[in-house]
Amino acid sequence: MGRRLGALLGVVVAVLMVATACGPRIDVVSEMRNSEQSGLSASRRAAGEAAGDGAGQAVSDGLSQVGTPGPQGGAAGAGAAPGSSPGVKGSTDNGGATDTGLSATSISVGGSAAVSGPIPGQFFPSIQGIDSFFKVLNEQGGVYGRKIVFRYYDDALNPDTYRQNVTRLIREDKVFALTGSMSAADNGGCGHTGDVPDIGTFAINYCRGQAKYHYSPLGSLNNNVYGTTEQVWLEEKFGYSKPAAEYLTVPASADEGIAMVDGLVRTLKLKSRDDVYHRGNEATQPDYNAEILSLRSQGVDAVFSSMDLPSNVRLIRAMCQQDYRPKFVHVELASYEPSFIAQLSDSCLASQNIWMRSRDLPFSRTDNAEMRLYLSSLKRFYPDAQPSPFGIEGWLTGKLFAEALRAVGPRLTRAKLVAALDATRDWTGGGIIGPTTPAKRLPNNCNAMLHVEKREFAQKTDFICGPFYKIGDYTGGPIGP
Repeated sequence: MGRRLGALLGVVVAVLMVATACGPRIDVVSEMRNSEQSGLSASRRAAGEAAGDGAGQAVSDGLSQVGTPGPQGGAAGAGAAPGSSPGVKGSTDNGGATDTGLSATSISVGGSAAVSGPIPGQFFPSIQGIDSFFKVLNEQGGVYGRKIVFRYYDDALNPDTYRQNVTRLIREDKVFALTGSMSAADNGGCGHTGDVPDIGTFAINYCRGQAKYHYSPLGSLNNNVYGTTEQVWLEEKFGYSKPAAEYLTVPASADEGIAMVDGLVRTLKLKSRDDVYHRGNEATQPDYNAEILSLRSQGVDAVFSSMDLPSNVRLIRAMCQQDYRPKFVHVELASYEPSFIAQLSDSCLASQNIWMRSRDLPFSRTDNAEMRLYLSSLKRFYPDAQPSPFGIEGWLTGKLFAEALRAVGPRLTRAKLVAALDATRDWTGGGIIGPTTPAKRLPNNCNAMLHVEKREFAQKTDFICGPFYKIGDYTGGPIGP
């Protein structure tokens, strides 16, 4: 649908691109069965433990240097290697301190991340991703003679601490730009960042995602639109007439759920939301046995869920326990985690037809140079880390920022960086995602379909890109992208 499930409840996104019906596969179970305790991989639990104490503490203040990949309409070409752009190395006549946070040899940047707090370690892979990107790029000599100084502060998933962190970065650290902020508490920064460019991973809150100076490689959350790409594809493949939408009562998941309902109304040419069974559930709901009885009694033949990973595991376990088998179950990107498969038995997985969409190339696609570089760099700088959805988001954030720096040229200013980001069109991150135009501040609506199997997420389609429609409008034309 091109929307994003609120990541405050768990993990989100990753896997996919070009494939056939027997496309690339990822074997995850053999190494992940023992991570069942909380749905976090061992590396994420370790990340939470290593993150340091206290909200607002600087847990990383490493000097990182930046090089840049080659151009592609304001973006790097597919698979471009960092530092491969001609004319970057050796171009040291950059004018020195041409703006706040700049010197002849450095660019100061930073962000706020929910490293500790209620879901410790969940967002830390985004820091690992962007930090790895900056380190690799640093090794290749920087952008026009400047290296990047990257730091971040832990907000512990607290909006007030997030606000304090970004204010500190801007006023005390005097960063040139905010980069890599990843927190479900990012609404705390709304109205406090001024005209400082904010190049970040996908904003969890609307006010940040729609802010004038926010740019994300994956687009921006927008609660006024919905898409139908996966719903149309599933209808064509399996046929269904009585779908259900399951979501959580927290705002991000509830918005996602209503967008799912609107997409189903349009896809099936229904009259209104009342024609789709939909239910908001509490994140703390211990099981879904009663809900399965309701689905069965309503004659539901397809289930769409925008819930977090633990809730989806409980939902599907209840389906298996009651031998309830709809034509398919579609879960949102929050469940693209090895632990999702690890927490479901082989027999349960085999009995259910589970699908999800993905905006990203799968980690198995090492034929793509950018993916290969992300994987090797992560292993080099964070040897205990696992590739993850948030990790690739952090990597792509660094890549988008670096390419905009190169597009500006040696005489860098914030205003020129903003202009370069505004001019970026159909950006693919080296072929890892479908085309995105960050300045439009719409979600990326290019998805590929994954089938969840006994030991793997199996890619079944290439990217499927579709339009957006206005929430509540079931017959009008597209409004984007």
